[in-house]
Order: sequence, then C-alpha cells, then structure tokens
Amino acid sequence: MQSKVKVVSVVKECALRHNAERLFETIRALPSKDVLVDFSDVKSVSRSFAQEYLEQKKGLTVTETGMNEDVQAMFNLVKKPRTGERFDFSEWKEERLPC
Repeated sequence: MQSKVKVVSVVKECALRHNAERLFETIRALPSKDVLVDFSDVKSVSRSFAQEYLEQKKGLTVTETGMNEDVQAMFNLVKKPRTGERFDFSEWKEERLPC
C-alpha cells in the first residue's frame, strides 16, 4: 500500500538541505516503502533543497505529485548534468524570472 506525505505538513519552507533531510526522516519512518510525496501548496524550492531531496531519494520508491512549474523547473535544473553552461531561462515565463 502506498503512503502519502504532504510536504507542507512536514516542513514550512523548502529552502534548506536540513528541511529535505527532515522530510525524508518522516518518509523513512512510514510503514510503507512506496511513498507519494505531494508538493501541492509548495510555491518554490531552493536549489540546495532540491539537491538534497534527490540525494535522499536514491534507493527509495518515492513518486512526486502536485509540483507547480517553478518547483518542477528547479528539480529539472538540478537533474541536468553540469556542462559549465549557464542556466537557460527560456523555459521560464518572463514574470517568473528571479531578477
């Protein structure tokens, strides 16, 4: 049976590596090893949160749902192999650019 964890019920903000670690402490404590992580109501995540989340996820059966475009874009950025190229903001809408 799949367990479900709503991110906002475990951490207030997704800005620190520590918060990703805390989220996975909760996930590992669940009786089911098949977990659905619900990102609805999460407006954004930092690069460090996304990196730590993906690191903690290795070897686990974790599926994500409810990611908005900004959250998904950050995870895509972190998953992208480092080539020395700058991030391509063309996939972001102008009103969502960070500057």
